[in-house]
Amino acid sequence: MKEHDEQDYIDGIIKEAIQSIPPEKPGKDFMNNLMKEIDRIEAIKPVPVKAKPTISAKGWILVSSVIAIVFALLLSSGQTGQSFPLLSGWYSKISLDFSAISIPNLFTLGMISFLFFFVLEIFFITKRLNNEKLNQ
Repeated sequence: MKEHDEQDYIDGIIKEAIQSIPPEKPGKDFMNNLMKEIDRIEAIKPVPVKAKPTISAKGWILVSSVIAIVFALLLSSGQTGQSFPLLSGWYSKISLDFSAISIPNLFTLGMISFLFFFVLEIFFITKRLNNEKLNQ
């Protein structure tokens, strides 16, 4: 109990001593130094960050190659409608009959056109965004 009273007494003295100390005031040149530092920071131009494409050239080549191979396989059957002749054996292993699925030529041409313009649009959009980032 005696130790607790001594601790409270010491805490009270420390508290009074801290309250009696006035807060520090900035020096006379504080405002001038602050404004000089702000001017110095504003004068430093940010280093432009070179934008990197989301998908690299090798990635685009891979994607377009896969798309070309898929459509080449679809167009290789020579029928009026497109089927999956190379994959029909694999489909039979999972006991589903996908060989009856036929893709019309018009749909195939539409998908090729869509994918071509989609890839073209992505190319132009990424080029524009990269130029906007560099101009900022």
